[in-house]
Amino acid sequence: MRAHALRSVIAATIGRCSPRPASGGRVKKVLAVALVLAIVTAAGAGCGKDGVVGTYKYGSGDESLKLLTLIVRGDRTFELIGTHPVTGQVARLTGTYTLDGTRITLTAPGVLDGESGEYDRGELVFQDVVWVKQ
Repeated sequence: MRAHALRSVIAATIGRCSPRPASGGRVKKVLAVALVLAIVTAAGAGCGKDGVVGTYKYGSGDESLKLLTLIVRGDRTFELIGTHPVTGQVARLTGTYTLDGTRITLTAPGVLDGESGEYDRGELVFQDVVWVKQ
């Protein structure tokens, strides 16, 4: 087969297999859908109430907190639960929290007067301890 004929066959094959170029309107629709998906994904990945809600275990920091579990609920309450290693008694501390962007503040009357930390990719980072979402 001559080179010219080969080029013609290749050009014809590529022409049949290539998708039609998208029209301007179609390109705009595709870009709009992509933009909406990006915004929805970014909003879901943010701190929001649902992002911070969950059960957390000790990650690092003050080792006296190692045996505790922190539960952050969707109704803006939290519970810190632990079992005493010697007596086996269960201790519970309950309170409320507020969110301001990625900042979470825990309050428990008479015990915690606004302990603030940051929510960052599945971790609650406070001054003395880091809690890791399970």
